This record gives sequence, structure tokens and C-alpha cells, in this order.
Amino acid sequence: MTTFKQVIKAITQISLGVAVIFIAVYFVNRSFVRGNQYWIVAFEAKNGSRQISISRSNSSILVNILFTKIKSDSFKESKKIIFNSSKDNGLPFGRLKTFDLTTFPGYIALEIYGHEIEILERALIIDKHEYYWESNLGKTLKLD
Repeated sequence: MTTFKQVIKAITQISLGVAVIFIAVYFVNRSFVRGNQYWIVAFEAKNGSRQISISRSNSSILVNILFTKIKSDSFKESKKIIFNSSKDNGLPFGRLKTFDLTTFPGYIALEIYGHEIEILERALIIDKHEYYWESNLGKTLKLD
């Protein structure tokens, strides 16, 4: 016949086992989901116009976006923004509409000079038009 103490001991052991399994699964899942990759967006003045360069932490520049009608009189220095945390990095031009870094590299939505730029793992979306990374590697996309 089981006593009350034996039941409590069994429940405690099961609870402890479940907690250990949960913690292990959490950290293994976190390492896969968060990964080691994140977006880097460089804001630059290029040939009298403004430009952003988008890359990932594990690769070179994927795409450049040149804003041809915007002159860079007041903006002279380049600034790289690394999107690897939830803190606001302060964009030198344009605005950060939203971002989600739950899974890396994450999702970033920018609004720059009237253009909506969404950066996703599968593609770059500019004003609702998709540009797949594979077919646009190293290219410079020109926007008015």
C-alpha cells in the first residue's frame, strides 16, 4: 500500500524530470531558431545619392538599393545597423516600421523616401514587388 509520502515523492520526481526535459528542449530549440545569422543594413552616401546595402552576418553584400532622386547633402558618413537585438538602433535616414527577431535572421520593414522595403529570409520586397536573393545577388536596384 502506497503512503501519502510515496505519492508526493513520485510526483516530485516526475515534475523534476519533466522540467529538465523542458529546459533541454528549450535551449536546443533556441539554438536552432535563433541561429547565428542576422541582417546588416549599411546606410551610405554614394555618388551624390543615398544608398543602403543589405547583407547577412555570414555573407557579403546581397543587394544594394540606390535612391537616385535623393541627394546626400546632409548625410556624409556611412552607418551600419546590425539587427541582432530588439533595441532601436536609430536609422540615419528613413524609419523602421517594424521588425521581428523571434527567429533569425528575422523580418525587418523599413520606409525610406516613400518606399516600403521588407527584408525577409526568402526575398527582399520593395513596394510589394519581390526580389529573390538568388537572382539578385550583388545587384544594385535603383529607386526614384
